[in-house]
Amino acid sequence: MAIVRYERKPGDPLTRRQKENLKRVARIKDEDIDFSDIPELTDEWFARAVRGKFYRPVKEIVSIRLDKDVLAFYRSQGAGYQTRINDTLRAAWGNRKDQDMTPTAVNQEAKLIHGMRGGIPSDRMEQIHSGLPYSMTLRDVLPYLADPIAAPLVGMGKMRARVRLSYGWHMLNQARIALVEADACTIFYEECQRNHTEALYRCQYYLDDAALRLHSSCEHLLRAVIFHWTLSMAEEKESEKSRDSLLLRVLKAAEQSGHGQASVNVAKILRHLRSSRAWKACMSHRNDWVHNRLPAVNGLFPEIVFKSVDYEKELPPAILKYVGMKKGVKLSVGMGKDIKTLRETVRNAYGDLFRAYEGFTGLFAKENESSTRAKG
Repeated sequence: MAIVRYERKPGDPLTRRQKENLKRVARIKDEDIDFSDIPELTDEWFARAVRGKFYRPVKEIVSIRLDKDVLAFYRSQGAGYQTRINDTLRAAWGNRKDQDMTPTAVNQEAKLIHGMRGGIPSDRMEQIHSGLPYSMTLRDVLPYLADPIAAPLVGMGKMRARVRLSYGWHMLNQARIALVEADACTIFYEECQRNHTEALYRCQYYLDDAALRLHSSCEHLLRAVIFHWTLSMAEEKESEKSRDSLLLRVLKAAEQSGHGQASVNVAKILRHLRSSRAWKACMSHRNDWVHNRLPAVNGLFPEIVFKSVDYEKELPPAILKYVGMKKGVKLSVGMGKDIKTLRETVRNAYGDLFRAYEGFTGLFAKENESSTRAKG
């Protein structure tokens, strides 16, 4: 294909056709001009504009050490992970170039908090949080949960109740944090790291921690109920001892109390908690963990149980003579608990205890309002 070149020299006269075209264009009104292929640059366009999109600074090859989980996250997004790391650093530098970047306790803590969170989509984290009642909101109903000493002075019994309730509320908040971590670790190590065993270990760790804190939180709540309503606790007989005996004893004391509120509302809240299957299963898991029996989880380690056997009761006489012993030990091996089932159990137990706290904070708040009006 031939290339035709034309160069117009300064001073060359316009042709008649060129002059007619210029006159025709000059007669067109502004509102009749078609700008469809070159739209006007509006404020909205400038808001979406990117400065320096085609800027290509000089690259320099360096060797740096990155946290393993950070590197895994960027690599999991496909090719170009080094460019994405560079873009993240440039954005951070652009936001903080006028600030002191010297490491401090504050910014180091932020790095630790967001190290794993960077690998989890924000909508997944919102889903985790939305599935758990937010226990921190209880202080909106009863402000002295956060600081029982700052509230107006009361008698020693009720002050002890406030302190116990505050301790239990803090433990409830910590149990919620542990449950959030259990889900976050599962997502990160299953979907980002592709490490199923690590996900199981970390999930069980935080579920165990949540179960322990829920038990402690419940103990503080029950002590608060005893002190606040001065319940008369019956002596615990040796034959009646069980690991939920305090809950049962407080429930019986509330039912037998002459205080109308304690005998109705308090007993109703405690009865609901004690009847919860999830609460019983969670406390059973906690008791196994505490009392020298490691709860087995399917996929990590089997459930191994040694049980004493009385062969005289279990075996017919014809077989017993070949066994040669009257008593022995039987070994049984199981698969262990399913981690998803355990997760649901502990989460539901948290929900049950949260509702118990919700009920009691409401009762305490109403009593405070009545006391304030009486003094007024």
